[in-house]
Amino acid sequence: NLSSINFTSSISAIGYMAFRNCTSLLSIDLSATILTEIGGYAFLRCENTVSIILPNTLESIGDNVFHYCESLTQINIPNTVKSIGTRAFAYSGLTSIDIPSSVTLIDNYAFEVCRGMKTVNVPSSVTSIGDYAFYGNYTLEAFNIDIQVPLAITTSVFQGRNLSLVTLSVPVGSDSAYSTAS
Repeated sequence: NLSSINFTSSISAIGYMAFRNCTSLLSIDLSATILTEIGGYAFLRCENTVSIILPNTLESIGDNVFHYCESLTQINIPNTVKSIGTRAFAYSGLTSIDIPSSVTLIDNYAFEVCRGMKTVNVPSSVTSIGDYAFYGNYTLEAFNIDIQVPLAITTSVFQGRNLSLVTLSVPVGSDSAYSTAS
């Protein structure tokens, strides 16, 4: 019946599936750690977790780390993270996400079926958005992207959402590039 975790500064790694299925876990505070990466599936199906504080040393959010954290409605990703792994936040309760300017990769299915997702903000640092990255985000209303030249992405990125219902905001002066992009 583990309900909260406060890690100390001596923690440098969290292993593969370390806290998987800890359904009573409500809060996770990693802020005092020196983690650079969180192992795959580390917090998979921690479905009642409402609060996660990530450390400013984190460089990578691995595959499936917060997959099925259904009660997690918000998270502050530190400006040290460079990549967001496959299904890192899939089926979470996130309602919006501000990708920090340090991120270059949003991997396949990273934010798949975040049922309450309304707003996504993508900085100019992002060079790759994987297939199905925002698949099944049926409530998505705004996608704000600060990239002058449109990225080459597949139509699967937003599959499951009628894009005519989503407002796309792009940098000033790049409207024509986005309107002619395939």
